Amino acid sequence: MSHYLKQISNLLFIIAHFPVLLVAAALEYFSDSKMGVYRYLVYKNRVFEASLFTKGMVTVYQYLLAAGVILGLILLLWNIFKGGKKEIRQQEALFLLANAIGLYFMFFVSPGQLAAYYFFLMGILVVVTLRFLRLVVTGLRSVPSK
Repeated sequence: MSHYLKQISNLLFIIAHFPVLLVAAALEYFSDSKMGVYRYLVYKNRVFEASLFTKGMVTVYQYLLAAGVILGLILLLWNIFKGGKKEIRQQEALFLLANAIGLYFMFFVSPGQLAAYYFFLMGILVVVTLRFLRLVVTGLRSVPSK
């Protein structure tokens, strides 16, 4: 029974990543051809800049992503040198990668380059959160019970 729950949880975590990034990609794609989508994105960008992505909040997100990169790197190196399970190393590597992509996106991509910039940022933050939860679940599963 445990094997089936493990497979189901793996599938749910994988499926949960795609909708948030697909929505952002679809909005970006249709922003060039559909004027209504572009207007919506312009409006939402202004709303997000005033609420979720103020300069202070962006700094907090950058620090959280940088801490995630450092944590992921430490956990990955520790697991490699301790000879841990391959599954945990994979989850740590994916967590590290998601945080690195988030940092790259925040530092090197500007809101003027993408119409759906803030939707992509929210999607990346959701993926990082899901990757962190997945890492915690995988780590808790590997702890031997007494």
